[in-house]
Amino acid sequence: MSVKNKNNYSADNSELKLSDVKLRYTCASYPPEYIDVGLKYGFGSDYKGVYFTDGKISYYKDLSFIKMLFTPIGVTWEQIENKLK
Repeated sequence: MSVKNKNNYSADNSELKLSDVKLRYTCASYPPEYIDVGLKYGFGSDYKGVYFTDGKISYYKDLSFIKMLFTPIGVTWEQIENKLK
């Protein structure tokens, strides 16, 4: 039996799917022109790298860049990084 954490995912992240992760823009600076601050973005990873997406376009960036601009909703960056390993 797996133990659930406060975000309703098992402690070992086995139930976390990166495709379900949503991001919110939370950087204090003015966003790049291709980011809408009112939009929730998806997050993903594939053979090209990590990306955030508005549902139409996927923006491939370094994870550190994505972490600087966004905060995940309902999960932590630590959980996401563990899932990427």
